[in-house]
Amino acid sequence: MAQRHELVLRFEAFPEVSLSLVLLRGVKNHAALQQAMLGGELDCAFICPALVRDPFLIHTAAYAALCAHSNNKLRTRNIHSELVVSLSPTRNITKSLSAFGRVGSDMIVGVFSLSSQKMADIVHQVEGEPHELSKEVLHQLFDAAAAKKLYAWSAAEEGMESFASGDPILDAMVLRLTSP
Repeated sequence: MAQRHELVLRFEAFPEVSLSLVLLRGVKNHAALQQAMLGGELDCAFICPALVRDPFLIHTAAYAALCAHSNNKLRTRNIHSELVVSLSPTRNITKSLSAFGRVGSDMIVGVFSLSSQKMADIVHQVEGEPHELSKEVLHQLFDAAAAKKLYAWSAAEEGMESFASGDPILDAMVLRLTSP
């Protein structure tokens, strides 16, 4: 896999940790990959890109997962599943994993540097093509109707001036992730 497709997120509060992300499109063996991950053969996170408006949303959820990990307060089996659950505005683990871990022909693969698994090893097993993971690409893949149903933002929020990101919908999503 070409390194140019890998997006690496870093964390100021956890300088020794990074999260590598790759967007894979046209994945043909997603069911087998998901079974391998659930069976513990793959130490990574699979994320549905249709519910991610911006890489910042993943960065926010990853920070929450790292905080839970460092405080021994994971709600799930490992930091990768905690990342997926942390993307959701609901605290229901089953619903969170079902919504954000549901992958099809497009998926984002995430691997924390804490893992012994390497991104290249995972991507090598995927029957699909790596693509750029950027704000612009995620906007194209974003399913606003599905995300609105999950995050329950209002029409008023859509029309508001953004106070942080320049994107009022992203602001609404991040606020729901960071609110208890």
